[in-house]
This record gives sequence, C-alpha cells and structure tokens, in this order.
Amino acid sequence: MKGKYLNFNQRGKKWERPAHFEYFNANGELLIEQNIGIRTHGLGRRADPQKSLRLYAREEYGNGELHYPFFDQKPYLDSFKTLILRTVKDWSGTLFKDEMCHRMIQNLDVDYMAGQSVIVFINGEYWGIQSLRERQDEYYIRSNHQIDGSDFDIIEYAVYTGLVVDQGDDMEYNRLLTLLESLDLSDDNAYEEVCEFIDIQNFIDYYIAELYFAHKDFPENNVKLWKPRDTEGKWRLLFFDCDRCMIRTIYDHISEYLNTSEYLRIHEDWATFIFTKLHENQGFRDTFFSQFCSHLNSTFHPDTVIRVIDNYRSMYRPLMPEHIYRWQIPNEMVKWEHNTSMLTQFAIQRPSRILLQLVKNFGNPINIYPNPSDGRFSIQSRIGDSDEIYIEITSVSGVRLYSDRITTVSGIDIPVKINLPEGIYLLSMRNKSIIFTEKLFIRR
Repeated sequence: MKGKYLNFNQRGKKWERPAHFEYFNANGELLIEQNIGIRTHGLGRRADPQKSLRLYAREEYGNGELHYPFFDQKPYLDSFKTLILRTVKDWSGTLFKDEMCHRMIQNLDVDYMAGQSVIVFINGEYWGIQSLRERQDEYYIRSNHQIDGSDFDIIEYAVYTGLVVDQGDDMEYNRLLTLLESLDLSDDNAYEEVCEFIDIQNFIDYYIAELYFAHKDFPENNVKLWKPRDTEGKWRLLFFDCDRCMIRTIYDHISEYLNTSEYLRIHEDWATFIFTKLHENQGFRDTFFSQFCSHLNSTFHPDTVIRVIDNYRSMYRPLMPEHIYRWQIPNEMVKWEHNTSMLTQFAIQRPSRILLQLVKNFGNPINIYPNPSDGRFSIQSRIGDSDEIYIEITSVSGVRLYSDRITTVSGIDIPVKINLPEGIYLLSMRNKSIIFTEKLFIRR
C-alpha cells in the first residue's frame, strides 16, 4: 500500500511470502497445487492496486519446480522455477494486448514469453484477470534453448540508466561493440565476421516485430540481449513488454534509427548502434526487407491479426464486467469495446504504413536491369519468396500489356522477354497483398 515507506517497492527474498498455489482449468478441475513463494513484480505497476505477482517454486516450500505444461504455445515446457501473474499496464486499455502480441510472433525466431489468460483469486477474493507468463531469466534461457551448464551475460537497455548488466558482466558486449566500431560492414567479409557473434536471424525477426508493433517503449527501454558465457555463444534478443505497442499506426521507427543528422536524432547512439551498423551491409538490408514483406503477408497480414484480436475479444468479453467492477480499468464496457476496435484499426492500417517506411529507408525492392532495354531484361526482387508472385506491365494510362505468375527465390533474378514499342511503362510485382511498381523504359 502507499504510505510513508512505499512498501510495494521492496524487493528480494526478504519480501517473499509463503503461499499455496492452485491452478484450475476452465471446467473447474484442479490441475496442480503446491506451496510456493510469492512477491510483487514489475516496475510501474507496483504502485497500482492490482499487483503483478511473481511465483517461486523452492525446495524450502516442498518442491523446487512447478511441474505442469501451462502454455499451449510451448507444450514441451512442463517444469518451471518461476512464473509471473502479470497485471498489464495496457495503454490501449484492452488487457490482453501484451499476451496477444507474444502469441502473434510465436513462429518467429524470437525469445517471446508464452502466456495464458487466467482469473486470479487471493485468499478467496476475486483479484481479476491476469496473464500467467514465463519469466525471462536464466531458467527461461536454459529451458527454451536446452542449454545446460553455462552461465549467461544479460545486458539491458533502460531508459533512465542506459546500459545495465542484469547478469554476468559486460566484457563480451563491449567486445562486440568494439568489433562493430572497427569494421566497415559494407564489406561482406566483415559482415560475416560479425555474424559469428550475433544471431542474425533472431535480430532480424526481433526488429521486424518491434517495428511492426511501433513499440513506444523502444529502443531505449525494454531491450535485453543475452549470450552464454562461452566462446561459441551468440548474442540474442529477448522480446517482452508490449503494453505500449499497436498504438501509433503511422509511427516511423526506421527513420529514427537510420537518421544520421546529429540535430534530428531522437534516440541515444547506444540504443540504435547495432542495428544501424548491420544496416551498412547490403545483404542484411535485402534479407531484412524480404523477410519483413513475407511477414506482412502472413504473421502481420490484417486478416491474420484481426483473427487473433477477435479470438481474444470473444474470450475476454464475458469476463470484463466483473473485472471492471473490481478495478474500474477501463471504466466501462463501451470504452473496452472501443479500445479493442482500435487494435483492429491498427491491424488494417499498419502494413501499408510500414511498407512506405521500408521503401523510404531501404529503397524500392524492384530493380530492373538493363533499364532502358530492348524488351529483354531481368528483375531483382526483395519482396519475399512465394509462388504467388504476379508480374504485370501496363502503359502509363493503365492498359495491361503483359502479365505472368512466377515463383521467386531469394538471390535469383527473374528474366523477362517482351515485345513492346519504345516508350515508358509501369512494371508491377504483387505478392499477395503487397504491390511494388517501377518504371520500365523500352528503347530500340
């Protein structure tokens, strides 16, 4: 409670309390129960009435682990030392957005937190809707990556303190920064050298997710990197805390990252340095663009995202009146319905906005060469691998003169031969819902 000593800010084992944990399914069947330790959890939400809670399994309480597969996203995980009952500080006022964002990206190469929506009672008192979650600590890393017998370096970006060592030390992280500073990554050999220290696929998928969600608490906050403390481990990023995601539909993080003007830069160099260095390499840019397009056609396609939103909306709608009565957050059902509709609006509008930002910062993904040509030319494309690529050539007035359906593979150019009179034409490539256009010049 608030008061002279602000006891909700107290941390550590001293403030842990013994508790008894019971977990029921939707039919009321008891699935697991055991004695545990419990603490308050988090930063800003500690001062709010509905606390986030951290659950500890310890031998001193009777069992060193909670043995149950709580999460359908990760059915292979059936043992946990720590879990979180997360109370959201959801700036969109939907309650389910953070858990939903993690579920949406579960097929990316991203270290996300599995979650399960639950209704919580404490000492028989209704405590409201919360999200049972994994906790991203060393045990999370060991269980999710099957790593035994290794310690870890975990580095955090925090808005008020800059770079913080969560675990281990920063020697290897500083070594990485020194290496990046010393190399020109436009040289593919230098880029390959950096790839020995960074899990590139993880970095690409992580930044695709953060940029799509337009995360407002990023990149100077809510960023964590980790690696095993051995010579073969690579740095990876942990994805967490999407309470301030999916709010700013038109926001352009990419330009903020890549802006080189000292007077126009918004973020501190330490928060953007790694991504901007990787951006120096053409191969990285091509792969990033191509994979972003692929996810906009699948993971972040409006139909896919809206389907996930609707599933959560349907699940939460009958539960919200009691939660609102208990906590007045949000203050009425009409407001909650409006908030969920704003997520749908984001899902519809965000892909077109992010595509414009990608083209502005990475260039048009279609390259025609030679251009001008006599009608025989090739197309280099970065719009993602697919068997649903359609090529169309039209006159400047919009008359279709040529069309074809092709299968694209990254790194392989597409040959085209067409008999057209001299002039200026428009060549379009469509991959599902994504269309890019480039001018085509024919000269004889």
